[in-house]
Amino acid sequence: MRYTKSNDYIFNVERKPYKENTQQVGIHSTYSGSDNKIDLARGTPITDWWTDINTVTGWSPEKTDYPTQKPLALYRRIIAASSKENDVVLDPFCGCATTPVAAEQLGRRWIGMDNWDKTHQVVLDRLNAEKRMFDKSDIRLIDDPDRLERTDDSDAAVAFLPEVQRRNRQTIIKRDEMLDMLVKDWGCVCWGCGFEPPDKEYLELDHIRPKSDAGSNELFNRAPLCGPCNRRKSNRIGLGELRRINRKAGRWHGKTPIDVRADLNHAMDWAMGILETRVKQGAFIVGA
Repeated sequence: MRYTKSNDYIFNVERKPYKENTQQVGIHSTYSGSDNKIDLARGTPITDWWTDINTVTGWSPEKTDYPTQKPLALYRRIIAASSKENDVVLDPFCGCATTPVAAEQLGRRWIGMDNWDKTHQVVLDRLNAEKRMFDKSDIRLIDDPDRLERTDDSDAAVAFLPEVQRRNRQTIIKRDEMLDMLVKDWGCVCWGCGFEPPDKEYLELDHIRPKSDAGSNELFNRAPLCGPCNRRKSNRIGLGELRRINRKAGRWHGKTPIDVRADLNHAMDWAMGILETRVKQGAFIVGA
């Protein structure tokens, strides 16, 4: 199944040879009601399961210093399928320049962008390595923000981001600060068993939904636990399951409001209220 935005699209089918024992037999299509023959000369279209392209390993001649480098063959296939010669290929996160190199090889014009300071030199090195004839002046590096012109009227995707970026201030909520905020608003109490220690130093910061279950590090997914509850919960179960275990084992001393706060939806609302307050002060909160 394939989807396009309009009928104005390019899709060049790549084919591979049939297996040696494939015979040229007639095929009747129940969908179109027509009879067709296998074209052994043209080959069969490749599927969307590409097992013939290997990853870039440490010994590969393509290897650069970029940690998430993709195979050149992969980008060649994508560009060849979705463009024609002299088309412009844009990669706004081109990393170690695999897209520009693949586009150059296939006769496409290209624009690559990245904040990796080695990207420009890697383009030159990789094209030089394959003995391509090109003028280095044709591959220009634009690294001066004042030379980049915006054409979107500087509209922001999220309303408060320009405020954050102009002030260039970012507040990371540290673990100790998160714990202080939770204790201040909900009391010095373990959310796993309801135990109330004499001091918050007896509490440890954990997750309502464990990280092993895609739990976030942000404030809305954090809970103070006593040491035994933290070890019992580990990174295997959620806070709700821990509380059920504690109740069943007779280790429960809880009372509201921690039953309310431990609900993930309520936790989200509470944390978002704090976020809005911080944003108005010109800071952006990220859980750490």
